[in-house]
Amino acid sequence: MDRRRRCPFLLVKPPEGDLTDFYQVAGLGAAIATVVITAAAAWVSWRSVPKLRLFYRMPDPVSLIAVPEGLPHKLELQHEGRPIVDPRIVEIVLHSSGRQAIRSDLFDQGSPLIFDLAAPIIDVLKTGSTPAEAPVPQYRTTKSILAVGPALLARHQIVRFSLLVDGKPTLRCQSPLADVNIRRQINGLDPDSGLIGRWWGQKSPAARRALVAGSLSVLLVVSPVSYYILFATHSSEVGGSVACNSGRTVVGVWISASSGQDDSGYANLGPSGSAGGNHPIGSGATYSYLLPQGGTYSVNVGCGGTAAQWASSNYSPLLSTRTARLNCDDPTAATAHRATAHRAITRGRCIVAS
Repeated sequence: MDRRRRCPFLLVKPPEGDLTDFYQVAGLGAAIATVVITAAAAWVSWRSVPKLRLFYRMPDPVSLIAVPEGLPHKLELQHEGRPIVDPRIVEIVLHSSGRQAIRSDLFDQGSPLIFDLAAPIIDVLKTGSTPAEAPVPQYRTTKSILAVGPALLARHQIVRFSLLVDGKPTLRCQSPLADVNIRRQINGLDPDSGLIGRWWGQKSPAARRALVAGSLSVLLVVSPVSYYILFATHSSEVGGSVACNSGRTVVGVWISASSGQDDSGYANLGPSGSAGGNHPIGSGATYSYLLPQGGTYSVNVGCGGTAAQWASSNYSPLLSTRTARLNCDDPTAATAHRATAHRAITRGRCIVAS
């Protein structure tokens, strides 16, 4: 039987001969790979999400005056009577992305988060929070400074501040949160998180949950398969040809399995595919037998007599190959006559033909 038909998930062609060791090694490799991949995924997921973490970022500011290069800048805007030379809209985004909320008591001595834009803040145009149930933390602005907190930042909360500034801003953060991992994101990504961390950071929470669920599904499928390959028994079909050198008829072939008497039995004489049975064929015959647990075996060939009473019993050496051609040097007629007189079956030996 083609083992790949019985186990279609095996894409590697196994070696000829006893397959037990092959499948056990393959199963061990699959099991180890499953454990390593699962442990690596769990470690990456755990390592990439500290208990307390705050991301902040400033997308590219939008200029309200677009003057082609080389032309003089003669336009002037005002905000509530105050002239603005280079008006720009800036967005500051805070993301509490750790496994726990950032409590207000974690702000050292009640000091706020300081974001210095290096450009005068004219006005706070808009604020927002996601989810909507999480309130926007308290804030204030002074010159080029946006001060946020102390306040509770809920787990996975995202806070946005839309600001009107005068000039090209840069961003610098001063944090009083000693126990919080605070990082600046560039284009929405953490530059210090490594390749896997940046890839993971690009995924939305829903995509992350889908990836975790998919990984667990693969694990649930791979684990039983690995268990089957590693621990389940694997039958092996053996067969070949036998010949009685004396010219007497082959009346039976018995397979002695190394795994025990329960796995031993009569081989089928003739084409493979039918259950074990014995039919006189001639001095040469083909045989086949399914070893329930694979492994090594020996072949006992009956020459002469009947299927129920062999004239001679001839034994092969221990075999491990799936096929074997055996020539049996069964005892002569004179020796067989003397043995029959003593009600004993004569014994001979079979050698493997090259």
